[in-house]
Amino acid sequence: MVAAENCVYERGDKMIKKQYPFILAVLLFSCGFVFSQEQTFSMSAGVGGVFSSVFDIEKVHTAVEPYVMPAAGINIFFDATYVEAGIDVQYGSRYSLAYPVDPANSATALTHLGFSLYGKYPFPLSRITLYPLLGVDFRLFLSGQVYDADGNKFGGKLERGGSVGGGYTAEDQFDMLSLGVGLGLDFPLPKHFFIRSEFIVKYTFDSTVAGDKRDTAKKYDFDYVDVVLEPCIKIMFGYRFYR
Repeated sequence: MVAAENCVYERGDKMIKKQYPFILAVLLFSCGFVFSQEQTFSMSAGVGGVFSSVFDIEKVHTAVEPYVMPAAGINIFFDATYVEAGIDVQYGSRYSLAYPVDPANSATALTHLGFSLYGKYPFPLSRITLYPLLGVDFRLFLSGQVYDADGNKFGGKLERGGSVGGGYTAEDQFDMLSLGVGLGLDFPLPKHFFIRSEFIVKYTFDSTVAGDKRDTAKKYDFDYVDVVLEPCIKIMFGYRFYR
């Protein structure tokens, strides 16, 4: 029993460990901007909406299985001129675009808690400010529910630690670690308020389940491809409290 638990733990830990070099590089990029010159340092915070859509294309041998997961939620951010940190909660529905669709598993509703850290460099242009973004984003699976083709609940509620088959837990499949690049714009309002909009494209690294599939494909020498991209739009209302 202990050996089995250790095996599951090692699998769950693998997704993060494989991405340590990427995470370290992005964090160094983010923190390095703090020491940039010829910029006015300021601090701000705000809240707004986040809208995204995950596109997941999985290929095993010649079989292609495309998935899409549109999602929406609330985002809170804290900004220190060259670094932006955020927390969001998003609710989305993941479903297959393949045909025919499995009638007993046509969609999975998912709720995620997200944490992000981005490096940014502001370019003041007349009234507005533009800034490129590069950073990391980790979405923590909270809960979910599978629905059949008629929109009825299929099976019990998915929760962290709950099984999704094959010895995997729900977080092994649905936790998401991503590298993001994007562009943001601040539009000033009176009395230190401003409107912030951002467009970010994220590349999501292998989940524990996808990583194990890739390792198995290498071991038995067959084709396996899993590409996960996520365009994301944020529209927020902020207040600059230090400048």
